[in-house]
Amino acid sequence: NINTYVLYNGVDTTVFRKLPTQTDHSVFKIGCIANFNDLKDHITLIKAVEQVVKHQSDIPLLVSFVGSGPTLVSCSEYISKHQLNRYFEFVCEMPHESLPEYFNTLDLFVLPSYFEGFGCVYTEA
Repeated sequence: NINTYVLYNGVDTTVFRKLPTQTDHSVFKIGCIANFNDLKDHITLIKAVEQVVKHQSDIPLLVSFVGSGPTLVSCSEYISKHQLNRYFEFVCEMPHESLPEYFNTLDLFVLPSYFEGFGCVYTEA
């Protein structure tokens, strides 16, 4: 009887799993872990959230971006220009071993990539 499965793409399910953590459910937290570049398309997620909050500005929502890269500045500027700061946070890159705890703070993981084979981040989330 096998209790642990390690997926072929290298995700260790003994590490990346639901943890017994205390999650703050007063805010719906969406997470996105990806390098900021055109291919990952963070701006589409930002604009989607903009549409949601346009219709319900008091919605308890937070999008947490983890990563760095060339489109980070333009995404941050868009958020500021459209007065969306209260709905977004930017987290610097974090060590891989910190990701399981981070994932467990999320209500939803989103990766609005134009193309993604099947990255480990989906399985980790």
